[in-house]
Amino acid sequence: MDEAKKINPPELSFILPVYNEAKIIEQEIYAIDQSLKEELSDWLTKLELIIIENGSIDNTLFLAHKLSREIPYIKIVHLNKPSYGKSLKKGLLLGKGKYLAILNIHFHNIQFIKQALKILGDQPVDILVGSKNLPKSQDKRPLLRRIIKKLFNSFLRIFFRYQGTDTHGMKIFRKNSITPLIPKCITESELFDTELLVLAQYNGLKIKEIPININRTSHRGIIKRIWPTLKDLRKIQQNIQKWQRGNAKFL
Repeated sequence: MDEAKKINPPELSFILPVYNEAKIIEQEIYAIDQSLKEELSDWLTKLELIIIENGSIDNTLFLAHKLSREIPYIKIVHLNKPSYGKSLKKGLLLGKGKYLAILNIHFHNIQFIKQALKILGDQPVDILVGSKNLPKSQDKRPLLRRIIKKLFNSFLRIFFRYQGTDTHGMKIFRKNSITPLIPKCITESELFDTELLVLAQYNGLKIKEIPININRTSHRGIIKRIWPTLKDLRKIQQNIQKWQRGNAKFL
């Protein structure tokens, strides 16, 4: 990780995994920085943005270090092999803030973070999720992607009794609440945060969803991820069953 910047100990940690994003990383990080200055100016001296570069074969790591020299709250972590799950796990465990927020390079809504921080300050909530599937949300992604995500959410309700409407996208956690669960996640793919939310529900953590608008999405195809997703869901199910046999809760 880059040398520690001379800022106050962070209260808010953003976790941002990146992989082969050389074409967009600069413009997106500048956009995040501008949004933070506009929406969370009071937090600028008490936040950190941890960019987890994992196994990119383009110029992503070089550009990330360049950005870290320009923007004082950015820190860089490098993993040798691509793994979204390992990236998130590493970032969440390294984050020093009392609040940990997951960002996506293709979609970031700092207004959601601002709203979530107010709720966390006022209510006994452990996790805030920006849901694309609430009545007041606006999801303008392609129809096929929306259909597949709705089927995925139905699967979670049926097989895991998950009570939420969305496990992907932006979310923010109380660090003290979520940290004990992070090492118990076994998936290393894009289902890591889904597994984390499922485990959080099984352990009685308070999860609240708020509407979010989205009109952008990842450039990576969704069809080719269906079979790996099904295999990882089976792994999550087996992990939960293992713990349920010996414990009422995972902790």
